[in-house]
Amino acid sequence: MQFRKLLTSLGQGEVVIPVIRAALFDPDFKDFEVKVRGFKPRPPDGYFHPSTHPLMGERMLYYYLAQPEKLIPEVMDIHSVMAVTQGHFWHSFIERVGKDCGLFTGVEVEFRCEETGAKGNMDATLEDEGFEFKTARPNKFREMPKGPPDDPDLLAWFQGYWPGYYAQGQEYMRLSGYRRHRMLFLCMDWPYEMREILVPYDPFFADRIATKYRRVRQAVADGREPMPCCFQGSKEARDCGARAICPVGIAS
Repeated sequence: MQFRKLLTSLGQGEVVIPVIRAALFDPDFKDFEVKVRGFKPRPPDGYFHPSTHPLMGERMLYYYLAQPEKLIPEVMDIHSVMAVTQGHFWHSFIERVGKDCGLFTGVEVEFRCEETGAKGNMDATLEDEGFEFKTARPNKFREMPKGPPDDPDLLAWFQGYWPGYYAQGQEYMRLSGYRRHRMLFLCMDWPYEMREILVPYDPFFADRIATKYRRVRQAVADGREPMPCCFQGSKEARDCGARAICPVGIAS
């Protein structure tokens, strides 16, 4: 059965899953330590990051650059803390297995664009693709449409269901020069199913992010707040990290 799964993965155009499965058929990795990052908020460093900022509104990005010390950090609930901590373990495990079998050409590779002031560390690189690893709860995981990694229906679902991950992939491609970004999703429950999604580069989508970053940096240089990201009294305004300094958030 496992061998048939391997052949099916190869036939569908999967790249990462067949290698990981083959390595786990006869595991020989040695002891290794898993470093779990703490939950202390990362202080703003003046750069826009693929995992956080591509879909953020211009006024919020303005405050992120101009008054970062006044932003209110997000409060995580216990379920999120547990899920993130578990994700750190699986991230380290997949990284170790992928490195040992020569799948990854690099891990935690930094890419940056000084012109737009953006940078980020990609999980890994393949021969001619970027790579990110994600975990997913069973209910979300099983809503994925069936099909190979480059199936148009799967990509459309992914863009609508996980727009932040889609934008992250586009931004990494803009920064790195890669024109394909492969994401591996692992279900955090037995039997630990895996799915791959291959995201092609969308230059128009990526350029909108870059143009937004340029506008925000110019607004900071001019001392001019961009137009509001949301409306007074909205849930977005009440939950916004800039609600203590933005007039819309203060009035909400």
